[in-house]
Amino acid sequence: MNRIRPEQITPEQNVSIPVGQETELEKCAVCRGAFSSRTITTICNHTFDKECLSEWVKHKNGCPICRRVLSNMFISSLLPSGRSGSGEYHSADPILHARLLAAVHIDNFSGLKEAERLFRQGVRLTPQELHDALLPTLRTRSYPAPLLTLLLFEQGAVLSSEELHDALLRAVTDYEVGDWLDLARLLIAQDARLFPNELHDVLLSAIKRESYRGCQNAELLFEMGAQLTPQELYEALLSALKNKNGKDGGRNARLLLKHGARLSPKELHAALLSAVQKINVHGNTIAEVLFEYGGQLTSPELYQALQSALEKGGEGYWSARLLFEYGAKLPPQELNEALRSALKQDHFFSRETVRLLFDNGAKLPQQELNEFLQSAIRKLDRNGRYKAALLFKYGAQLTQQELYNGLLSSIRADNFEGYEMARLLFNNGAKLPQ
Repeated sequence: MNRIRPEQITPEQNVSIPVGQETELEKCAVCRGAFSSRTITTICNHTFDKECLSEWVKHKNGCPICRRVLSNMFISSLLPSGRSGSGEYHSADPILHARLLAAVHIDNFSGLKEAERLFRQGVRLTPQELHDALLPTLRTRSYPAPLLTLLLFEQGAVLSSEELHDALLRAVTDYEVGDWLDLARLLIAQDARLFPNELHDVLLSAIKRESYRGCQNAELLFEMGAQLTPQELYEALLSALKNKNGKDGGRNARLLLKHGARLSPKELHAALLSAVQKINVHGNTIAEVLFEYGGQLTSPELYQALQSALEKGGEGYWSARLLFEYGAKLPPQELNEALRSALKQDHFFSRETVRLLFDNGAKLPQQELNEFLQSAIRKLDRNGRYKAALLFKYGAQLTQQELYNGLLSSIRADNFEGYEMARLLFNNGAKLPQ
């Protein structure tokens, strides 16, 4: 009997072996020749040359002998790339192929998950189908789009240089695109490029937006090689420092300084002094950037700014912390008075200010510390508990009787804060009678 070569198997041939005449054990039922060195056995316990069965399943999804349907996972193991030797794509199951084709055109996470599942099972799309699915995905504003784009690229989708360019330009200019940064980086990994004049114009536009998204965009464009003139950098930096939203202004200022923007020493000093005088988180963000890039204040200026920050309280904590970090100092008497003031207040920033002042050398007489500790324990609330923990840490002490009284009050409160206060007191030596 003549052996049929694998490449001779075509959809038109109805190669089949009558059941009961399967054969001698040493022959492949597809090519009717002796087994090669590489064989594979199906779930129905029939053995074939692997090469022969790989060709077979490109046209039929059943066992050549008993016609039992082979699983998609088994077929995909034979066709890991979804391709035939001629470069043509085949789908073992038309229904699964249709489901995959529909899934890659669904603009939500359900479609993405379905596409991932079917690709894992070995279902494949033709190059044209992958291309046609990828183009609308790049134009969508949904958040799954970058993930689906990555999936399609992994499956072999290819775009022309012009299509990659247009997609990247849209990703860095359309501020409504979801997960645009991931999408842009993905396109860059596929060799998408912008022209130098486009990089410049898009970068300038991104910086002028003075927003978080604009700053991220600008950072990516700098990485891609975009450049601004020294004058453009200087003007953009001045604008960032005047931004009413200090967080966005601070991000832009840091980015511009990193890429060569410069102020004169006089301008840098004036901008820094203005920032620390605002005594809020926005001014603090700008001041932090300017300190990092060489801004300096005189000792009297640091002292006055620190004094104002502590007097304001609340958000003044952030300014005070930054000023202490860059060398601001208060006389011991003023430092201790600031600590007393913070201990009398009752909010989050007050307890953080207490910690800051202790760490920077503030001290109170032992009796005064103990009285503040007793007051904090009596409050039986979160702020009181945190202040009590700080005071224990920085040396406040209570007698056994005072600890016992505080413990009884905490237990009788019969609530969460009472329980937490009792635990704090137990950890600091409080005891109940046996």
